[in-house]
Amino acid sequence: MDSRRQFILAAGTTATVTLAGCSSILGPDNSPEDAVVSFYQAFNEGDQEGVEAALHSQSPTDAEDVTQDGSGEFEVTVESTSVATEGPSESEIRDAIGDGYGEEDIQQIVDAATSADNSAIVEAEVTFSFGGQSETSTEQIVVAAEDGSYKVLG
Repeated sequence: MDSRRQFILAAGTTATVTLAGCSSILGPDNSPEDAVVSFYQAFNEGDQEGVEAALHSQSPTDAEDVTQDGSGEFEVTVESTSVATEGPSESEIRDAIGDGYGEEDIQQIVDAATSADNSAIVEAEVTFSFGGQSETSTEQIVVAAEDGSYKVLG
């Protein structure tokens, strides 16, 4: 009975070590939705390093351009998120981005998303508040895995 217990313990330890060593096989360590929420949270806090960490290195968005001073004057509240599309095609990415970027930037996002092991389009219902007024809209945000985590492309 003692050897059976040792066998089970050894097998469990081996399985745990094997899975830990292959975490990249299991996919990113956060969800596409988490990436979007982290981005907006860092924005709200005026945390430029947090915004940079949430942005994919191939994103045409510059963290300095989207980081506020932390005064909370302008705030984005993420009401809900859901993955609209996993592994989106070029046309799905272009539709999601709309006309918020120039053609060169759009192609940069398309190239990064379609070449990533994991990418998605996240649909986020967000409320933008400024000066006592607010507006809620549905945004589509393209995310892709980089260095083991989903990050915002555009």
